[in-house]
Amino acid sequence: MGLASTAGRAIGVVRAVRSLSLLLATFPGEPHVNLLTGQSLLSVQCERWVSNQFDRLDLTSVDVVDDEKFDKIESATTKRGQAPIEGERTQNFSGRDLNCGTFVLADFRRADFSKARMIGGILYWAKAPPSA
Repeated sequence: MGLASTAGRAIGVVRAVRSLSLLLATFPGEPHVNLLTGQSLLSVQCERWVSNQFDRLDLTSVDVVDDEKFDKIESATTKRGQAPIEGERTQNFSGRDLNCGTFVLADFRRADFSKARMIGGILYWAKAPPSA
């Protein structure tokens, strides 16, 4: 076997591994996945033909709220006569890509999700920030 045929096989293997990784090790809404599946570039498909577990953010029962800080924010907001939506935030998730994530029973009270993307997110029984 010559050097050229060995190099050709190596390049073929690298291409196959790269193609497989683009199909399997991707996250929902990535443009190259949408190109390969014929979806719109901005589309988010949470249903997959492979396991839905390994490429998802799973924050089931997570508590991102410091209760002491939350109480201080609540008190300050009430003293100022502000609506809950107008007060300080406990966490900042603005602009984050949280598509297809699982947030069951999560505590997000007074968190900022402005401009966050949560298409297909599962929020059963989550404590969410007040809406405007």
